[in-house]
Amino acid sequence: MPVKFDILLKSFRSRVGATQEEFVELLQRQPEYERLTAVSYHRWESGKVSPPLKKQAQILLLLNANTELAELCASSIVFLQSFKKQLSLRWGGSFEGVDNCYDSIFEEHIAIKDVSGYDNFPEEAKALQAKLYDNFDENIQINIEKLLQDSSRNFAFIAQQNERLYGQLAFHLISPLKLQDYFEQMHYNVINPTLTMAENNEKEDVLFLSSFHSSKKSVYLSFVKILIETTLTFTKIPKYTFFRLYSAPFNNLFVENFNPILISTGGRNYARVKLHNKNYDWLGYLIPTHLLLLGYGSVLEELSF
Repeated sequence: MPVKFDILLKSFRSRVGATQEEFVELLQRQPEYERLTAVSYHRWESGKVSPPLKKQAQILLLLNANTELAELCASSIVFLQSFKKQLSLRWGGSFEGVDNCYDSIFEEHIAIKDVSGYDNFPEEAKALQAKLYDNFDENIQINIEKLLQDSSRNFAFIAQQNERLYGQLAFHLISPLKLQDYFEQMHYNVINPTLTMAENNEKEDVLFLSSFHSSKKSVYLSFVKILIETTLTFTKIPKYTFFRLYSAPFNNLFVENFNPILISTGGRNYARVKLHNKNYDWLGYLIPTHLLLLGYGSVLEELSF
């Protein structure tokens, strides 16, 4: 069971030495809570009223209560069934996508290496990342160095054993305007201007999940855990995360559970995801980061087996 929201709120407010009124004013700066009253907030802290779990995570994120947010997310298994279904789709039978291999039988421990400097990024990983980035329809290659320079922070991890690559993970903190520039450079089809609207101004970064490849279930779980735990260490956790989906089953599952905002579409050279009766290489979505973090407990549950 998730820890009680009123306890988390009171604990955080006590830790930072703030008043209820200061928290109300802070939340009122956000469009979602501009009508929040002191009475409503008091009811949260008193335990008389508890908002839905997703809103609890959102409130803690907006208050920068990262320790309490981590505690809430680690205790939540709200997405466990959806997560199990996702794992089943990927490792419960045949699956074709951008991944190179699916060794679901051989499950010995695979070492995860932090290569965030990109100095030790294997050539095989670079080739796969180019396959994910490049616009093959117009023969435009991604300038990864520029993406790294435009981002305020970069993170990269590989799963490798005996020189064989079993997965790679890369994500960045980048301003929405810089991310928009990246779309324009690559001639990606942007169909929704939400990314650069007022509340996502240049001062507030987006978490950009640029590469997520995993050929083994254990690697996949480890990567999700790393992504969530790293995000929870940020001084300011971005409100939104941008990512791309390359698989029709995964796309359907994410849309069903997270109601993401469709931002852009990929080319049609390796079309495998359908939208409005057309197939695309990938679909790019914006999702509230607190929903991603709420998957933490489900990951921990799966890793415990």
